[in-house]
Amino acid sequence: MYDFKEKVQLGNTGVSIRRMGLGTGGLGGSDARIGAEGAAQLIRTAYQEGMDFLDTAAMYGGGSAERVLGGIVPGLPRDSFTIATKAGIYIPNPPASEEESRRFGLGGGMIRDYSYDGVMYCFEESLKRLGLDSVDILYLHGPSKFDEGGYRAVCELRAQGLIKAIGGSGYNAEGLYDLMKNGDFDCIMIAGRYTLMEQGPLADILPLALKKNISVLTAGVLNSGILADPYNVQRYDYRPVDAPTLEKAQNLDAVCKRYNIPLKAAAVQFSLAHPAIVSVIVGPLSEAELRENMQLVQLPIPKALWQEMKQEGLLPEEAPVPEGI
Repeated sequence: MYDFKEKVQLGNTGVSIRRMGLGTGGLGGSDARIGAEGAAQLIRTAYQEGMDFLDTAAMYGGGSAERVLGGIVPGLPRDSFTIATKAGIYIPNPPASEEESRRFGLGGGMIRDYSYDGVMYCFEESLKRLGLDSVDILYLHGPSKFDEGGYRAVCELRAQGLIKAIGGSGYNAEGLYDLMKNGDFDCIMIAGRYTLMEQGPLADILPLALKKNISVLTAGVLNSGILADPYNVQRYDYRPVDAPTLEKAQNLDAVCKRYNIPLKAAAVQFSLAHPAIVSVIVGPLSEAELRENMQLVQLPIPKALWQEMKQEGLLPEEAPVPEGI
């Protein structure tokens, strides 16, 4: 069990973040279910409840997630929240309204540009939408390899005080590892690659993070929802799920049921157990889901549950697990 309000330091920086942050990836564009007003209220509730670590990106909803935040955060005391956004994927002609964002979706018109100019442009446009003159963390978003130009850009922004910490984020574990090897990054956010379903980063990313004091954050820990409902969700990493993957998710759930523990609670807490990992980003789409996430991370889980998962071959023996009760 974890205290989602606990603060931890990010790498060698002076930035401190909560053990759980609010992701805004589902709060805009064609995937949005709650609209701009609902998204704004969700963000306000999270902030009031102590979840004041906010994660966003230019690509979320074609810029609409940043615009929603831009209607809230400029009116808050600047030292009362921590905000992260991402550069490297930008929109040449971003939608100007929520309605346009819904039509825009997450795919059309996106440009990947990790050059110096591309990263600078993306960051400047994000500041405009957010209504801020700086952010705490800037990630290179979804890189497949280290790019000298983009790295030079984020280092300059850090030196100028426009950002306090630099990192990389995305699903491409190989790309993130390449960043870590070749640059002086403060943090890395792994989306969907270190979960109850897969633990590839145990072999490379997490040991290197400990060696270089790079803080690791996790996101997408429910793997497109299959670790929320392995009986009705038929997707994994946003693609149709195959039979072995579905069977593994259901076997994990069967272990959890024997201890009367929600699979979601085990998924969220497992993602925090490794000593290199400092925070998990969740993406609720309602206030009920938000409060559920807060409860799941604090739920006591028996040690025997983790032992059984390892005995059944569902987790590798070397994978760190929460202390349990």
